[in-house]
Amino acid sequence: MRVCLVGFGHAGKSYLKALEIYGNQIQVSVVDIDSRIKSTLPKNVDFYEKIPRIYMDLTIIATPPASHLEIYKEAQV
Repeated sequence: MRVCLVGFGHAGKSYLKALEIYGNQIQVSVVDIDSRIKSTLPKNVDFYEKIPRIYMDLTIIATPPASHLEIYKEAQV
């Protein structure tokens, strides 16, 4: 299963921690505008500064609510 986690602030970090229980059963990709985050991620987590144009089974939007609709539209593949 491929999971895209958009936003890596407090909520995004909590989601990533929760997803760790699935181990190798899922592939997580984190999307955030701050490229410095890449160096803080586990090696098995992909990083993107923009939502990748590849199929994801699940997209979690962990950004401020005002941005959710715009991100939702952008994430449609």
